[in-house]
Amino acid sequence: MAKALEVSEARLRLIMKNSHDGIMLANEQGQILLVNPAACRIFGRDEAELLTTQHANLIDETDPVFSASSIRSCKPDMLNVS
Repeated sequence: MAKALEVSEARLRLIMKNSHDGIMLANEQGQILLVNPAACRIFGRDEAELLTTQHANLIDETDPVFSASSIRSCKPDMLNVS
């Protein structure tokens, strides 16, 4: 089980680091927990700054492209990838 977790975490790190798409993970309170380099470039902020920002402060909620229905929410148990 520990080995599978290590492999899964390594896979997540590779995806986050190498993706051209901005990826952020936030908790239910909107606190950003994880960002990738592409997200930093998109928002023009470094990782430390994004990690102290609420995701709602990065989104123009009046823009229909970023409507509430376009923000996907998932529970922690949905993050398990095999």
